[in-house]
Amino acid sequence: MAIDAVRHFLSDAASDMFQIDRLPETGDLQLLHEDTEFKTLIGTARARFGAKSRTGVSERSEHDDGQENKAKVEVRKFLRDYWNGDRKRFSQAEWIAEFRSQIDRYQGTTVIAELQHSLLVIYSNEKMWQEFLALYLELLNTSPNQSVVGDHAQRVLEVSKKLAREDEVLGAFRKLLEAAEPPKSVPAIFFALAERAYSGGETEKAKAHYRELLRRFPDDWWAARARGRLHEIEHLNIGQMAPRFETAGVHGQRISLQEMHGKVVLLHFWATWCGPCKPDLPMLRELHAALPVKNFALVSVSLDEDGLALVTFLDKQNVRWPQVCDLKGPKSDLAQKYNVSGIPETYLIDREGKIAYKGLRGEKLKARIIEMLATK
Repeated sequence: MAIDAVRHFLSDAASDMFQIDRLPETGDLQLLHEDTEFKTLIGTARARFGAKSRTGVSERSEHDDGQENKAKVEVRKFLRDYWNGDRKRFSQAEWIAEFRSQIDRYQGTTVIAELQHSLLVIYSNEKMWQEFLALYLELLNTSPNQSVVGDHAQRVLEVSKKLAREDEVLGAFRKLLEAAEPPKSVPAIFFALAERAYSGGETEKAKAHYRELLRRFPDDWWAARARGRLHEIEHLNIGQMAPRFETAGVHGQRISLQEMHGKVVLLHFWATWCGPCKPDLPMLRELHAALPVKNFALVSVSLDEDGLALVTFLDKQNVRWPQVCDLKGPKSDLAQKYNVSGIPETYLIDREGKIAYKGLRGEKLKARIIEMLATK
């Protein structure tokens, strides 16, 4: 079962939000996007790992380690009982009351972020919209783990738009942004508003939000993402020249985008630890074998940090096309240059060196490559 794989991943392997955030992108894991247990698992992982992965320092409560660990054990048992057990033995109102009781009981510990996330999932439907919004605003101001707030900010905007309540949320956000003592989550709100504008085609408004975030909070984690987005908007649009690079492949060969001029180039970002990346490999292997090298080039950029593990994997999987890996992981030079915040990611570059498509995968990617090759 896919959900079992997710449980295993989160319990045994999840130590970096870069991996966690990109987990559900392909194959049977796509079915988990609307699965409430999956959402809770991901929320739990974000709460558990978010502060450490984004700031490099785990946030500490005033409770000693013994109290904190005891709270984690008790809360996670409660969450398992709710999501995996027979929820019909109590009414929804009774369950919500118990969630509230647990949140009150464990105030001062970092684990309440997990309870709040689960309660948001329960509330996120039109019948309980007011409760959803109220809890979200409470989380903005009181959550001990502010690193999860950005994800909630973007979700609350998405849900409010579907329910035609976006003005209400935007009004609440404006009050927080203008408050004399704004909450720690203001950078995340700026980023969420910028993302909303960008996805809606309001590029200038998005840029204004990103720049305000950078001006007010230049050292915040969300500021780093805003810099990447601004770089993408200004330099990585469809039709713009793809950033040039010249580097060495993992087997020592020279790889230069300039020297691929006149070819259709697929730039593919991935890693051996990325579960959703692996189902793409058979199709990429097929493309590499079938398409003429004089017209098509495939270059993969691995975000691995273990070179030996990468080479071993490539050999075992019969991956023969050029691979780039500087062993810097998500901070890879090419990942930074192409603003890759999650994998798998693809850039399809035309014969003139311009970006033709971004983010394509599977049959859509294959179709576009064939289409571009047919055009002289």
